[in-house]
Amino acid sequence: MSEPMTWQSAVLAITLVAVPAAISWWAAVASRRSARESRVSQDESARLQRLEARVSVQKYEVYSPVLAAFGKALTPGNDPASTDIGSISEFQTWAVIYASDGALRAFGRFMQGTFADAPARVLLRLYAEFVIEARKDMGDEATRVTPSDIVTPRLKDLYTNEDMLTIFTLEFDDLCRKENWVAPWRRG
Repeated sequence: MSEPMTWQSAVLAITLVAVPAAISWWAAVASRRSARESRVSQDESARLQRLEARVSVQKYEVYSPVLAAFGKALTPGNDPASTDIGSISEFQTWAVIYASDGALRAFGRFMQGTFADAPARVLLRLYAEFVIEARKDMGDEATRVTPSDIVTPRLKDLYTNEDMLTIFTLEFDDLCRKENWVAPWRRG
């Protein structure tokens, strides 16, 4: 009778050793797989960061000249005819590749406003909306600035002249009605 106990004891001992060994082996395999996946994920994350940095530099190179040209054109005392048309043309070329949908749409509307002789107040609003979209596109997607925030440094009477403030606080269509101008993208 002691022999079967020994055999049962041996099976029990082997089982007690084999189960933790199997669990350890499975944990090692899972750990190795997890480490490999983590390394692949880190490599992909690094690749995306490099790509984002490269695109960010390219966006800066695309946006900077056109924003500077518009800023110069909107500075009191400067002749709008002296605006660097080359930078606008360059932006038009590259914006279709690098600009976000919102920035491209806002730029297009600003340009359509200039082509359709929009009143200065409407153009100022369209400029501010383009700058907001450019800010979002250049990395500040959560920006909370408003069109009036964009032009505050340029307009000394923004908050003292109620009529000036309405340029940026009215709904765009209401501003167009007030200025007796119909946006080309609203026709038809």
